[in-house]
Amino acid sequence: MNTIRSLMNIHGNRVAHIDDERELGNSIIVTLHAGYYFKDELGCGVRGFDTLKELKEGIKSAKIVFDPKFYKESQKVSA
Repeated sequence: MNTIRSLMNIHGNRVAHIDDERELGNSIIVTLHAGYYFKDELGCGVRGFDTLKELKEGIKSAKIVFDPKFYKESQKVSA
């Protein structure tokens, strides 16, 4: 859990939440802040990772992109 807390401190400008559901047989779920998405899956701001190694690699800044248009669209949906 300390590793996840550390990752939130480092990547908190892009990552809104990390939920470790491995004890339930699920993945580590990452939710990005509005307007951010995973570069290899346009418009996708939520992703599961099976290991901490995958999580660390998957949330590197080069793999997450901010799109002002996507941000505006996400604000319309939440309103």
